[in-house]
Amino acid sequence: MAVYTKFAKKNIEEILSKYAIGKLNSFKEIQEGIENSNYFLLVDNKKYILTIFEKRIKSEDLPFFSKLMTNLNKASVKCPVPIINKKKETITDYKEKKLMIVTFLEGKAKKVLSPQNCRSVGVEVAKIHEITKNFKIKRSNDLSINSWRKLFNSVKKECSKIHQDLSKLIESNLNDVEKNWPNHLPKGIIHADLFNDNIFFNNNKFSGLIDFYFSC
Repeated sequence: MAVYTKFAKKNIEEILSKYAIGKLNSFKEIQEGIENSNYFLLVDNKKYILTIFEKRIKSEDLPFFSKLMTNLNKASVKCPVPIINKKKETITDYKEKKLMIVTFLEGKAKKVLSPQNCRSVGVEVAKIHEITKNFKIKRSNDLSINSWRKLFNSVKKECSKIHQDLSKLIESNLNDVEKNWPNHLPKGIIHADLFNDNIFFNNNKFSGLIDFYFSC
């Protein structure tokens, strides 16, 4: 949990000069999160989130994420919306970084979800899957089966330190999965990072999903 890119007030104001949303009232770092750096912004008394994309996120994937959130919001899915800058773009360049400002989603994450909470999330996720069937945008899942063999090979020699037969067990299962992987199931866009931290509730009522930067 960290903010990898540290910005001072001057930096935030320079970034905001590229937008037409107003003047900075205040800002603060958001310590939650693993992949990117995030700041809370109060601009003309309106709340926003500034996300600075770090190394793991590919620049070429950013338009997909932006279009996904924009189109989901238009379809009444509860999620943040990217703000358009003065260049009529949602992705902004600043100090060799790519960043995005999105609308603020009220609520916060819960550590323990009730069955009713889970049902609310399931309803929203199902809605996303149905809506995105008609979306033209696509992004491959970098963490799906095509990546598992390479990942296994990178740790294969270390497996024996855990158990002498672990490498054989993993390889046998991996061979079986690769051979029998279903390729004719319906396909659509998934969130792909649906952990508690990315699910918000307000007064114990589902208020939305954040962090679509693994969606595929």
